Amino acid sequence: MYIEPLKLVVLASLVSPSFELFVPTDHWQLVPEGEALPRGLDIRMDLQTGDKWAKLSDDTSAQNQDIVAVPINEKRPLAKVTIGKDTAEEGEAAENEAVENEADDEDQGHIDKMKRALEVSTGHLELDETLQYVLSGKRAELVQHLETLVDQSHGLKEGISIVERAFDELLKLTRDENVTVRDLSLRVIAQCLRHNKEAVEKVNVVEVLPVLFEDLENSNNFIQKRILGVISALVVEDEANAKIFDNAGYFTKLLAQLPHLQEDAQLRVLNIFEDVTDHRYDEALFKTLEDMLITKSFNQYALESLFDAACSLKRGNNALKASSEFINWILEQVDKRQKSDPFRTKLLEARHEVFGNRLALRKAFDEL
Repeated sequence: MYIEPLKLVVLASLVSPSFELFVPTDHWQLVPEGEALPRGLDIRMDLQTGDKWAKLSDDTSAQNQDIVAVPINEKRPLAKVTIGKDTAEEGEAAENEAVENEADDEDQGHIDKMKRALEVSTGHLELDETLQYVLSGKRAELVQHLETLVDQSHGLKEGISIVERAFDELLKLTRDENVTVRDLSLRVIAQCLRHNKEAVEKVNVVEVLPVLFEDLENSNNFIQKRILGVISALVVEDEANAKIFDNAGYFTKLLAQLPHLQEDAQLRVLNIFEDVTDHRYDEALFKTLEDMLITKSFNQYALESLFDAACSLKRGNNALKASSEFINWILEQVDKRQKSDPFRTKLLEARHEVFGNRLALRKAFDEL
C-alpha cells in the first residue's frame, strides 16, 4: 500500500477545544480551518499546503496513541517510524529489511521533514488550546496557561499569532488583582513584541501607552520593570512608534516619574532613553540624575549605575555642566569611603576627568 508523496498519516490524541468540532466519518474528509479535532482520529496532512484530512480510526488503530509518520518513496517499500523512538517499528520482515538495507539520505530527509511538520502542527494545537483558555475568561488554570504562553511567545510567528488573537485580553489581565497574573501577562506581551516588527505593527500604541503609564507609578518594582519592558519593545525598534511616543510627551513623563520609580525600574528607563532618544533630552535627564543622586539613597548597584549614566551623558555632550551641589556630593562620597573601595576611585577619576580638570587628577591621587 502506498500513500501519495508528501502526505502523512497521524494516529494521535490531539484535542483543541473550540466552539466548532470536526465531525468524522469512516472516510477521509478535509478538516475545515478553525475546527477542533476529537481524540483518536487518523489524520493526514499535506506538507506542501498544510491541509489536513481526518477519519475515524480502525478499532486497532484507535488504541495506538503514538504519533506515526510514514516516509514516502515510491521506489521502496514503506517503513513505519514512531516519533520519539530511536528505531523503526517492524512491519513485514521483508519490507523492513529492504528499507534498512537500502535507506539513504533522501529517505532520512523525508522522515526528518515529517517529524518537523508534526512538531510544528502539535505546537500550533497547543498554542491554540492555550489561547482559547485565556480568551474564555476562566480562572481555575489561568496562571498555568499564561506560563505556557510565556514559553511559546519567544517565536516570531507565535508572537504575531498571540498579539493578533489575544492582545486585548492580555492587556486587560495586566491590571488583574492577582499580581502573578499581571506579571505573566506583561511578560507574554513584552516577549511577543521584542525584536518582532510585524507583531509591534499590530499594536495601536496610541491606545496602549496611556494604559501602561497609568499603571506604572503605582505598581511594585517588578511590575514596573515589566511595564517598561513592554514600552521598550514598542518604541525602541520602531521609528514610527518612537515618534508617537515623543510627540505625545511620554519622554517628559518618564523623566517626571523617574525619581519616583523603584530602583530596577529606574535603570530600565535609562535604557529606553539610551536606545531611543537623541541629545534633546540630555540636559533634562542629566539634571534629573544629579538631583536623584544628591537627595536619594540607593543600593550600591543602582547608585553606581545612575552615576555611570550621568558620566556617560557628560562624556557624550560637553555642553552639559555639573552643578556645584553635584560636585560637592562627589567629594563627600569620596571622603566617606575606604581607600580600597573601587567606587571611590571611580568617583575621584570622574570628578577630574569628566566633571573637572583632567590635569588635576594626578595631584588628587598624589594627595591620597
